[in-house]
Amino acid sequence: GILRAGAVAVPTDAAMEAGPLANVLAASRATAVVCAEKSRARLGAATVPALLAADLCAPKGETDLVAPQRPALGRDDVASVIYTSGTTGTPKGVMLTHGNFTTLLGALAPVFPLHEGDRTLSVLPLHHTFEFTCGMLLPLSRGGATVYLDELNGDRLTEAMREAKVTAMVGVPALWQL
Repeated sequence: GILRAGAVAVPTDAAMEAGPLANVLAASRATAVVCAEKSRARLGAATVPALLAADLCAPKGETDLVAPQRPALGRDDVASVIYTSGTTGTPKGVMLTHGNFTTLLGALAPVFPLHEGDRTLSVLPLHHTFEFTCGMLLPLSRGGATVYLDELNGDRLTEAMREAKVTAMVGVPALWQL
């Protein structure tokens, strides 16, 4: 939805403290934040409006938001800014274009052969390029769906895989141990 509106996605860590989050909002020149109700408090004195994800997903007629006209976007237009972890200082934004993502998706599609009807379980943070691309964009580009957990633990992982009939999951070694 963000990309279709011609905006730039700037995923952040759900656990990011208010200070670093304010820095990312300022550096990215964010004009709005899409968040869950429980995350709204972390925004502190942020000067950008907080749009609740639940409101954006409301059935037609239950929200006063109007979908903008779909803009023409090119390969060189920025699609997302993903911030580094900041382990060596202040996090820095890495600008990724629509061309970056389409090239990456084209290269990854043969490696992760997803199809329409596949259900991918996304468990890694979306503010990491790997999960943003392989856990969200790749399944969507193939007509699949992405399932998210409310909490990451062994029981919720098993339950979600069973209930959602998950057919694919991207993970790292620590996840496979869990």
